[in-house]
Amino acid sequence: MNVKDRNLLQIMDWTSCLEGDKETFQVQTTKSNCQRRNKMTNQEILDKVANHLLTQNEKAYNEDEHSCAYLDPEGRKCAVGCLIPDDQYSKELEGVILTSNPKLKALPCMQGLDIDFLRALQMIHDFRSILNWRMELENLANQNNLEINF
Repeated sequence: MNVKDRNLLQIMDWTSCLEGDKETFQVQTTKSNCQRRNKMTNQEILDKVANHLLTQNEKAYNEDEHSCAYLDPEGRKCAVGCLIPDDQYSKELEGVILTSNPKLKALPCMQGLDIDFLRALQMIHDFRSILNWRMELENLANQNNLEINF
């Protein structure tokens, strides 16, 4: 395949991913490129989680279970919970931390994400004072050479 053909294939890959057309181009590179574009970077994760937590400004906490929750009864979500679409959430996810939760790690929305980075965000939500969240998020951004966009 020459350079022109590869460039055309890349444009077609991009178009098929944007349009959601997964059947038109059954080429291995198409699948891997689509998957790569669907994966959030740590920067995107930080931006989304920081904006969520600093806007919500409350912990997602289940009083009955006496623990933080991915989604609490009042509809609040934790740092990891805000990344879980409603159609992928189930109560079975609750009560187990991310790194020990095979059901959570198996969700489509978690595929390809940096679990260690998510765990660090979960620790900020679960164990740090809300008053310190901004500082803790900024520290995490600096430790990972990420921009502070919040």
